[in-house]
Amino acid sequence: MFDGSRTLEVANNHSAFVPQAVDVTRPSLEHLLPLLVAALQGIAKLFDNTTRTIDYFVMHYERAPVLQKEGWVAGVACRGFAPAPPGFCALVPKVLLNCFALGPWATGMNVSMSLVDVGILKSIGPDRAKLTNTLRLLGPKYDYLIFGYPPFIRSFVDECDLDLSPYHIDFIVGGEGLSEGLRQHLLKYAKSVVSSYGASDLEINIGVETPLTTTLRQVCLKEPALCRKIFGRDNPPMIFQYNAVDYIIEANDVGELLFTIGRMSGAAPKIRYNLRDSGGVYSFADLTKRLRMHGMELASLVPRTSYFPILFVYGRNDSSVPFYGCKVFPSDVEQILSSEAALMSSFGTFQLAVTEDEHLTSHLTIHLEETGNAGSSAINNSLDEFFFDALTRVNQDFREVSKLFDRRQVHVQVHARDSGPFAGRDIRIKNKYIA
Repeated sequence: MFDGSRTLEVANNHSAFVPQAVDVTRPSLEHLLPLLVAALQGIAKLFDNTTRTIDYFVMHYERAPVLQKEGWVAGVACRGFAPAPPGFCALVPKVLLNCFALGPWATGMNVSMSLVDVGILKSIGPDRAKLTNTLRLLGPKYDYLIFGYPPFIRSFVDECDLDLSPYHIDFIVGGEGLSEGLRQHLLKYAKSVVSSYGASDLEINIGVETPLTTTLRQVCLKEPALCRKIFGRDNPPMIFQYNAVDYIIEANDVGELLFTIGRMSGAAPKIRYNLRDSGGVYSFADLTKRLRMHGMELASLVPRTSYFPILFVYGRNDSSVPFYGCKVFPSDVEQILSSEAALMSSFGTFQLAVTEDEHLTSHLTIHLEETGNAGSSAINNSLDEFFFDALTRVNQDFREVSKLFDRRQVHVQVHARDSGPFAGRDIRIKNKYIA
């Protein structure tokens, strides 16, 4: 589940969105503090200056040594004890906007149920107009945490007619991978962009990005040789940290992740549950040793290090297309598109397809959907050559097998928005990347 105490940490420390273990069985001062804060919030209706009193109290409460443990802030678990009042544990009220798909889609409903007692929550769903109107109505006096799929968040910032510069926004994304190019694009509008890993049929928020993992991923993006030695491919995976007390994560012989939930409270136990996600795990000590062999000290990558184990994920094992014995992944195309500002502004999403002609010759086709921005047609003529060269750069296996076929067997087809394979797409669900 998307634990409320974890989200409180994001709301107050935008540089970390981390799992937290809280002991709620031992009666102590920190268990009484939510009640006191709630009482002060009620008094605020009677006295104009109470807000400053609450801010002072909460500020010192957050810094209390009893809540510090090995550099992690242990937020009070409000669920089951006392509802957290709006703006709890914050000097500025936090508004949480859930833009994951709702209704029959489990992830959006799980997120809403998990956040309902954390702050001021509005469940919007993937509706750009409603999200824009909400921000316009409430104004920039709040801090906003906006949750959603990466493609939806990108379409929102690209098409929003509201000036977002006065707003303090943090994006929490999930459901699919996030390229570093897209992260940098979103950071033009937000203070932070954090990805969370999970699955509706298992649990959401199993692992989260931390400053350590995002820095390591950016290093691997600049050093493909190091990335291949550590993670097995030239293109860096999504990298998370997770709580080993809650989850036992393994990889089977074909590199698929297996999850065991370590808590006894679940109604449906999950033991070595296979999501068909490709990836692996490192203990902090093991990854430190591997990187040290290449002249890098893991703990020195960021000023504040969390020593939780490392989970790396490349995505669903079947989310790729085979071409002359190699696999071409959506993450390869994402990296190519995000490497050029002109490409990112011109094309919104893509699909991969492998077909055979009448001579039984295989062809790899990359379908691109235009965003509608001016200038996209100017680069269409050179896309075939560009993508062939880029694939040889980001995918070592493709580079090796490229000697076996003519480069003219790689094609790029550009489609107007909502046409071709992209026609009739349901924005409430994740993008389809295999045609």
